[in-house]
Amino acid sequence: MRLRPAALAIGCAMLAVAACSSGGAPSGAGSAPPGEPIVFGVQQDANGPSSSYSVITTQAIKDAATRINSQGGILGRPVEVKVASDDSDPTRAPAVTRQLLEGGADVMFFTTSAGAAIQSKPLVYEAHVPSFAPTTFSTNLIAAPQGDYSFLIANGTPDVAKLYADAFKAAGITRIAVFSDASPTIAAINKVLIPGITGAGIEVVSTEQAPADAGDVSAQVQRIASARPQAILLSTLGGPIEALFHNTAYLQTPEIPRFSLASIGNQPDVWDQVQPDALNGVVFIASLTDKNPRTADLGEYLKGERSDFTRLTAYDAQGYDAAYLAKTAIEKAGSPDDGTAVAKAIEGITDYQPHFGQAGYTLRFGADDHDGSNGPCGMILTEFTGNEPGEPWSRYQPSC
Repeated sequence: MRLRPAALAIGCAMLAVAACSSGGAPSGAGSAPPGEPIVFGVQQDANGPSSSYSVITTQAIKDAATRINSQGGILGRPVEVKVASDDSDPTRAPAVTRQLLEGGADVMFFTTSAGAAIQSKPLVYEAHVPSFAPTTFSTNLIAAPQGDYSFLIANGTPDVAKLYADAFKAAGITRIAVFSDASPTIAAINKVLIPGITGAGIEVVSTEQAPADAGDVSAQVQRIASARPQAILLSTLGGPIEALFHNTAYLQTPEIPRFSLASIGNQPDVWDQVQPDALNGVVFIASLTDKNPRTADLGEYLKGERSDFTRLTAYDAQGYDAAYLAKTAIEKAGSPDDGTAVAKAIEGITDYQPHFGQAGYTLRFGADDHDGSNGPCGMILTEFTGNEPGEPWSRYQPSC
């Protein structure tokens, strides 16, 4: 196991209790090969505003490690998953990253918020440890400076902006309102998302926001209604704040169509927080289709792994694929010990077939492109039927 630079060492006593108590044990220990483990360090949000998707993604990385170990590990060595939580607090994130690096992480996975991951970017750069942010679409994470060891696999914010601009045009929508949570992650996303939409000729007539723990958004919904938009776009991390908005808008402005980012469609626990049929007709960005055979394979595998498995989400697929991308890169590099070589190996992956997106969709990286998304076919606009995701939206889909 690689030793980290002494400057990155930190004692557990310096960390918040939540971060220290989140450490993981070897995944799939019963079937893992012998030998010194290769460590996957996972920085998650266990209790904060991003927990609704972070916990799902983290579990998928653990499940992938279990499967990797059952297949002989990586280069004949077992994978061990170590987990620590920063609760999406950017001020805590660097200390949690140091803890995982000191614990020997060969590859880092940031399932926490983009805002927290960005604060940790200098540390993985300094340590020469490659990292994936499986569900993040904030391209700030891979931008210069210090983006050399950071990689994304979900479509980035510019892709999302173009998708919705094209979808609104196809539906004859020229005036929208945007509702956001007040998180730093969404603030950063909106700096790219909103200009990308308005630059394509869609007018934003109202922008409203509320804290992630808000208990009432009636005033925000009323102000949106007074601006007379043709549609409302929700830019949130999902969770209770998005459920609250849908409940309120369903009662106050049921005639205004609602669109959302990926979060709400991939958070089954949140659907129960929404009153019956309040999500009906809501369109969101999905990444799963039954036309992709790899998606079905992953669903069957997770059904056998988890006693509480209900349905596959994009977060499951993206976390799982991030783990297998790490495996592929380490094997190409010949060892996990040289993080620069592993990062270069990731840059050389050009045709990875993920478990999300359309059947022919691939992930592709390059020396100057650490965003693995390869065109719009990693996204499928999907419409809720009742309070569960239904069929692809009939009004528009990206051309594949």
